[in-house]
Amino acid sequence: MKLFFIRHGQSENNALWARTQSNMDRVSDPVLTAIGKEQVDAAAFFLKNYLFTDSSYDYKREDIHIFCSLMDRAIQSGLIIANELSLSLYAHLDIHENGGLYLEDSLTTDRKGDPGRSLEDLKTTYPNLRLPEGINPAGWWNRPYEERETRRIRAKKVVDDIKNRFGNSNSTVIFISHGGFYNYFLRSVLELRDDTEVWFDLYNAAITLFDFSDDFISLMYCNRFDFIPKELIT
Repeated sequence: MKLFFIRHGQSENNALWARTQSNMDRVSDPVLTAIGKEQVDAAAFFLKNYLFTDSSYDYKREDIHIFCSLMDRAIQSGLIIANELSLSLYAHLDIHENGGLYLEDSLTTDRKGDPGRSLEDLKTTYPNLRLPEGINPAGWWNRPYEERETRRIRAKKVVDDIKNRFGNSNSTVIFISHGGFYNYFLRSVLELRDDTEVWFDLYNAAITLFDFSDDFISLMYCNRFDFIPKELIT
């Protein structure tokens, strides 16, 4: 099994932080900026050429499975990639960003969970997104802020699930997810301690490629972004 982990394109919150170095006025579920869409366009074009033209490996379209989180920026990024590859996009309940959906009090920094889009809203806004069972009709998140301890457990669950579903096969899995969750996911794959003092950068629309075999895991490349024009790198 091969797994491409792709970070979403630049979001409104990413752009806000770049401008102000502050979370003031952040929103719980930001959409892509114009730059973010261009970044993902570049990633999608690169991925299409890599999978179907440039790679020495024989990638088969029917063996490719694309998943995104239910956060708007990941869905929007995933739809761009899925459209370029002429494949379906499936939502995944557990590859969302650390903390989930939340609003932060600018004075106290207290974080309160935000419900997120309802099931009907998701269907209406993203009719081409394949939704899983188990979405809360009132809001796909609809729970408190996700604390740090839970993130490690969630990442291991995702890794174990992917291995069980697609391991020991010729499947190719594509995750469109988030930079914070990427760190927990990578730590789980590499079996690193949670207290390891290292941060794994993943730029907007950058790609990390894993190759899972029967006996070991190869990390083919991390944070690849050479396909993104220099002026668009964030």
